[in-house]
Amino acid sequence: MDLSTEHKTRCPNCGTAIDDKYCPHCGQENKNRIVSLRLMLEDVVNNFLTLDARLPQTLKPLLINPGFLTREYIAGRRARYARPSRLYLGISVVFFFMLSVVSGGQIDTTIYQAPDEDNASVDTTRVRADSLYAQVSAVLAAGLPAHVEVDRSETSIWVEDDSTDTEIELERATTDILQEDVRTQFMSRFTNYLPKMMFVMLPVFALLLKLLYLRRQRYYVGHLIFAFNYHSFAFLILLATTLATALLPTAVGGVVNALFIVYLHGYLFVAMYRVYNESWGQTLLKFFVLYVCYTTVLGVGLVGIVMIGLQQVGELPF
Repeated sequence: MDLSTEHKTRCPNCGTAIDDKYCPHCGQENKNRIVSLRLMLEDVVNNFLTLDARLPQTLKPLLINPGFLTREYIAGRRARYARPSRLYLGISVVFFFMLSVVSGGQIDTTIYQAPDEDNASVDTTRVRADSLYAQVSAVLAAGLPAHVEVDRSETSIWVEDDSTDTEIELERATTDILQEDVRTQFMSRFTNYLPKMMFVMLPVFALLLKLLYLRRQRYYVGHLIFAFNYHSFAFLILLATTLATALLPTAVGGVVNALFIVYLHGYLFVAMYRVYNESWGQTLLKFFVLYVCYTTVLGVGLVGIVMIGLQQVGELPF
């Protein structure tokens, strides 16, 4: 198989005659079918740098010029801005990462770990009931061989067996600790499912726009571009509110967050007005319909992932 990097006279993808860098028919780059690892890494770096170079001139209109990026994309002026899908993915990754950090992050969900009798190891077991802790403590107090050392406190028991090089720690779990563990595990699962749910919401949002502007005879992809851009903006605003809640005093953070939320909704209204070119009254009516329908679907989705999270941490009987 030819692995050279020489340009072909015909496109390997569609067979069209080609004498330029890209195929005029399918757009594939005029290179060999299998490239070296170096070229693959170069492509990754170039794509990253291209996105990075476009970010400043993309983020500014995204934040302060509602609907501008969507109109530019529909008009065909796309090369100077980051792609809507890639912009959404990049911003959403940052937002959901920060949300996970602020909400507590990931934790070790192991509840019980039995001692491994075959290997010399240290095994940590959290005792989930005060009665079990009391029983273990009573057994240890009854007397042990000389090669076994025990260190007891109000919160844990540490047992070391010199003959087998085994150490076991029993940690007493109070009701507050158990409840905190459940809350943390639930938030871990919630923040894991939330990005997936929001990605599913994108085509739903675009479909609602398609139905609202059915007479405009626009392609569905145009509404999807609007959805990508608006959700990218929304995640930036929600990122700001998350940081404001975590870093600012409660009173100040509340005021800042209220202003952010007002801007979030006002931005959507102005973007709809500019992109779809209808009167203020028509836009306002469709804005409210879109808002009610989308928040209803969004609410159903949130309830769904809450129920899944509660079921997985054992807080639901099914």
